Amino acid sequence: MNKQLSLISWIKNGFLVIVMGMVLGLGFCAWQVRSNQKIAAKGHTTEHLRYQARSLFAEALQSGQSLRNAILNPSDKKAFENHEIAVKNCTELTGQIRAELKTIPETETLLPDIGQIEEQFEKLYKNHEQLLKLAASGDSAGANRMLVTEETPLWRKTKETLNSFGEKVRVIR
Repeated sequence: MNKQLSLISWIKNGFLVIVMGMVLGLGFCAWQVRSNQKIAAKGHTTEHLRYQARSLFAEALQSGQSLRNAILNPSDKKAFENHEIAVKNCTELTGQIRAELKTIPETETLLPDIGQIEEQFEKLYKNHEQLLKLAASGDSAGANRMLVTEETPLWRKTKETLNSFGEKVRVIR
């Protein structure tokens, strides 16, 4: 009888060990899945951030190209519309990038960079407004002078900052 009880308790204990092992194994699997999801989400987010940085640069280029088209041909209303759209897109993208930077702890250090880009866009687009007014009024000589002496240096500084930001975003892991 004693042997039967010890055999039964041995079986019960063995069963409990197996069940506990399965529970621990399932817990580990659940933790691993959650960790992988977080890593995948971060990878997706940083890839999206890279895409947004490239898009921001493209929209900034578009704003400059449409500005030049408006100066060259002030009767081209599409150039003025394209400029307005590009500026709007730049503003929206900087806001989206700022929000996304706040969601990834490793990228919060880039918030001052996006702030600098926003400040430079503000100066650049105020300059563009003046240039577009000159172009619309028919003062192409004044617009060309201002383009060379004011807008081009502003654009070069902005382009440098955008490139630097893009490089910082590119190396995020």
